[in-house]
Amino acid sequence: VRKEERVWWLSCVTRIPAVGGKGGFGTLLKGQSKQAGAKRTIDFGACRDLNGRRLRHVNDEIKLQKWRHSQQQQKDNNNNNNN
Repeated sequence: VRKEERVWWLSCVTRIPAVGGKGGFGTLLKGQSKQAGAKRTIDFGACRDLNGRRLRHVNDEIKLQKWRHSQQQQKDNNNNNNN
């Protein structure tokens, strides 16, 4: 006669809250920027304005408008000199 064997498994989950906080990758980057010899950023072309457009594109558009305006002025001056 065979006895039926039962195996009972006990499962337990413990949750320990993480102590500390307010650290991480952003804090490391901020700390590195304050170190001596850290390079200052002067190229903000990859940044975005409040409308979501890249500043590089906005600045290029402004330069193009100025160039067109100067070309129009040169054309007007040439026409006035020829008359």
